[in-house]
Amino acid sequence: MGVPSLGLRMLGVRVPFYRPEQRVLLTKSWDWLEETAAALAGMPAAILGDLNVGLDSPPLSGGGHLRRMLQAGWTRAAPTGGHTYYGHRGARSEIDHLLISGRCTASNARYVTAAGGFVLNAQRMVTSATTAAWSLARLQ
Repeated sequence: MGVPSLGLRMLGVRVPFYRPEQRVLLTKSWDWLEETAAALAGMPAAILGDLNVGLDSPPLSGGGHLRRMLQAGWTRAAPTGGHTYYGHRGARSEIDHLLISGRCTASNARYVTAAGGFVLNAQRMVTSATTAAWSLARLQ
């Protein structure tokens, strides 16, 4: 999927939060995403979604894959302030991301916390944040 008039490829993805005993499924998910990112790297492309991993997550939780993708030339749109996940007992984190290839730039990154008069809860915010929170400014 993409924006044909801009030549932009877009991939929306959700990496499930697997339990420790399901680590093999998590690794397969991240291996696929990293391979797909490598295939898209040379073209204007964006990967956005609920990756269930933060920039400081441990390597076996997907953090290693995410950091390798960033080292390979993908850039994370970095919204100012806010979080993408609001859990119980005040837990907050950024587990939803917009990654853009070296052929794109991003500006005006922001989190969407309300839409159409509704305040978005954690699950809704995850969906909205990954699909509408960031805008791609221009292709290089």
